[in-house]
Amino acid sequence: MPPTRSHFPQSDTALLIVDAINPFDFPGGQKLARWRSDCEALIDDCLKRGGPGADVLETLRPTKDDFVVLKSTLSGFHQTPLETMLRQGRVKVAVVTGFVTGNCVLFTAGDAYMRDFEVIIPRDCVIDQTAEEHNDAMKKMRHVLKARTPAASTVRLLRR
Repeated sequence: MPPTRSHFPQSDTALLIVDAINPFDFPGGQKLARWRSDCEALIDDCLKRGGPGADVLETLRPTKDDFVVLKSTLSGFHQTPLETMLRQGRVKVAVVTGFVTGNCVLFTAGDAYMRDFEVIIPRDCVIDQTAEEHNDAMKKMRHVLKARTPAASTVRLLRR
């Protein structure tokens, strides 16, 4: 096992991909295409199953340069090192993407907002069970969290 990183790269912006390492084996999960403290074991399990989550995971599989935070609740911030990592990197903007718009994306974006990060949610990089649920969650995040919701093609991730 490689040593724990003690330094997070400096960047104004961080891309958060919520729940991409996921077997999507919950009711309705097939339309969108759990938790362990061992990321590699979770990845291997998702790929071994060959279910709806395998194709997503193959596309978004973390590299050695990526930072992975496993979460056990709806928010990527709750009881995880995510905030500490982002603060160490002097991140100001959290770009939140992933699954599911009205659930884990909403809670992660809400926690980012409450921690004074600017929140961007590319509207074409999140999805929900239905278009109505997706649209309702996007509206709530725009109004309550003051999140910007542009198309992904207009979002720029700049590293210092």
